[in-house]
Amino acid sequence: MNKILIIDDDQFILKVYQKKFETEGLVVEVAADGPAALALLRTSQPALALLDLMLPGMNGVELLGHIRTLPGCADFPVIVFSHSFDEKLIEAARAAGAIQCLNKNSVSPNRLMEIVRAALGSSGSAAAMASPAPARPSAVPAPSTSREELRATLAREASATENRINNQLQSFASSAAGPDRIATIDPLRTSFDRLRIASDHAALPRLSILSRAVTFMLEDLREHPDEITAGTFRTLARAVEVIPPLLIPRAGQEFEPPCLALVVHNQRGVAPLLAEALRTAGQPAVAFRDTASALTFIEDNPVEILVAGLDLAQPAGGDFVRRTHAIPGRGHLPAVLLSSQPAASTVVPNYLLAHQVLSFPFTADEVVVSAIVRLVKRS
Repeated sequence: MNKILIIDDDQFILKVYQKKFETEGLVVEVAADGPAALALLRTSQPALALLDLMLPGMNGVELLGHIRTLPGCADFPVIVFSHSFDEKLIEAARAAGAIQCLNKNSVSPNRLMEIVRAALGSSGSAAAMASPAPARPSAVPAPSTSREELRATLAREASATENRINNQLQSFASSAAGPDRIATIDPLRTSFDRLRIASDHAALPRLSILSRAVTFMLEDLREHPDEITAGTFRTLARAVEVIPPLLIPRAGQEFEPPCLALVVHNQRGVAPLLAEALRTAGQPAVAFRDTASALTFIEDNPVEILVAGLDLAQPAGGDFVRRTHAIPGRGHLPAVLLSSQPAASTVVPNYLLAHQVLSFPFTADEVVVSAIVRLVKRS
């Protein structure tokens, strides 16, 4: 099985890409700085490395020079994947032997996967990367009843469904860290997977997209239990709260046009990552780093939910939400606001209290589920 090394000090982006590659069947090692990367490379050589240029201590170019001196690493494939726009730094990376230099803000996770797959193939490692790892087959059988019968059953059992999933969530939340906690994720994941399949067949699109997003989140938590925080349980509890009304069909609901989410964040690479995570869950989304362009887009397009950095500049995150609400027809546009500070340090102005704020640390899955919860509550 191919192994790649990701060298980056941005923990949020690092975890997103680590999950992406592991889903595709790769083994992933991570390093947050040059010394950690060199220590890993001295122990074993992966098939390829992704290198950020803006690292603490020694920069990526300096690190690449050191890598080339290690035994067996003279021709080791390294792809620069960075926010840096410094042409001199990029040219220096190419001169040091980077096989490609990519910009985080313009390359989506899926496109990066294609580039990595091609690089591994050209370096003689194509066998394990001939195709992505197959999706995990569901153990839940597809419903055999008609749409109307299934809708009636789901509506009749709405209260029981909510109680069952709430009990499973409580078991998960009260479990101690370790194998017992991981075991409590499985019943919860199975319940949401059943909801996803049932809602697909019953043509309940709001419930379908929510169930899919939560299922993805639970699958990731099972693989990465270190990411479970108090915020995890709050996000899941909000998702469970909105289930009962979603089990009641509305006339013509299956023919409603999809809502659109807009993600704006001033840290390069974050908005495209979150927009793609939303699209993977089935939620159409667009990404912006420039707030002026985002406001223009909102004026001209049917945006229904905002995901915005609370720490945005020009205008600040709160002012950005205010400006969107001043646009005709957008006065009640809900938002999920992302703070780079922990909850104890996050200051939320009173006029933003109606919106949801996620404080660091949070995962892309939490952002996706939170946004979809706000969408389905509004629609």
